[in-house]
Amino acid sequence: MKTVFRKKRAKSLGFEEAAKFNHMLDTNQTLQRGMEQLALAYPYLEEKVYMEKALQLFREAGLDLSVEEFRILLTLRRQPIRYYWNSRTIIRRQPVNGYSP
Repeated sequence: MKTVFRKKRAKSLGFEEAAKFNHMLDTNQTLQRGMEQLALAYPYLEEKVYMEKALQLFREAGLDLSVEEFRILLTLRRQPIRYYWNSRTIIRRQPVNGYSP
């Protein structure tokens, strides 16, 4: 079965979407196993195929994401302490006394 990318308007991502994404990655064992297998195959896949498979895993887990949303959520997951959620935007936290957590 061939997966076709559909062009989706990027909705604004809020705290709820980020929390759901992180919760799924942390608790859904089927998703975790699929992502581990995909990570092992990564060196042998083209980026488009990798993204199709990753997004399919999330759809099967109940979270329908666009490529852009997936990339934003992965970025936020890698550096969660450096960002605060505002009601509509993400604000970068400034270092305090030279210390940036």
